[in-house]
Amino acid sequence: MREALTFRALARILKYKFSHAKIYPNDSRYIPLGVEDMTTIPDEELLKICQDIQLADDIDQSDLYVMSVVPLAIINFCRNRK
Repeated sequence: MREALTFRALARILKYKFSHAKIYPNDSRYIPLGVEDMTTIPDEELLKICQDIQLADDIDQSDLYVMSVVPLAIINFCRNRK
């Protein structure tokens, strides 16, 4: 469950980051994400993204899974947005 929520949030961020680019399914390059990527996302989507990240983190706070997958800048952005 935690993994699904985390990757759904990341997929939403990437959808807006690459809305004008052609991405191939077999392209597995590391894509850095930052707070500047969050500024182009509409508020309703930001709410969904931040809820998914928060829920994934709440499932098991002792585990550092979410922090290892989602950049810390995005986690802090969502925490400060409340």
